[in-house]
Amino acid sequence: MHEPLQIEIEFWNLVPDAYLHTTLHMYDEQQVVAFSTFSTETDLEWTQRPFPIGLFRTVCHIPGNFLNSGLHRVVLLVVQDQSKIIFAHEEALLFNVLDLAQRSKGWMAGNREQCGQNCNGKQSMSRKL
Repeated sequence: MHEPLQIEIEFWNLVPDAYLHTTLHMYDEQQVVAFSTFSTETDLEWTQRPFPIGLFRTVCHIPGNFLNSGLHRVVLLVVQDQSKIIFAHEEALLFNVLDLAQRSKGWMAGNREQCGQNCNGKQSMSRKL
């Protein structure tokens, strides 16, 4: 899959001053974790900050050429106070990646310059108005 992918999640916080984050675990068809990420990992605006009541959106950005062909499953967790899972959805998203491109060498050999800090899913958080 050459194109980048975004997974967007919207959720309501109904409790004033709740400390929340979302966590995504992506599994491949062998149930191996491809990656895990959480919403406040890269968005310092919401790290250790209480959430007001309202609608929030978190977006996970997955770079192109990152996922292997095959079935993928995304588990969504909403976590309170950095440790208490208050919502879990074991099959929040199921999708199949079809890679039809011809390859003359392995991914790492052809994309070594890209395989640094950007080779995992990253989430960002925003509040919808």
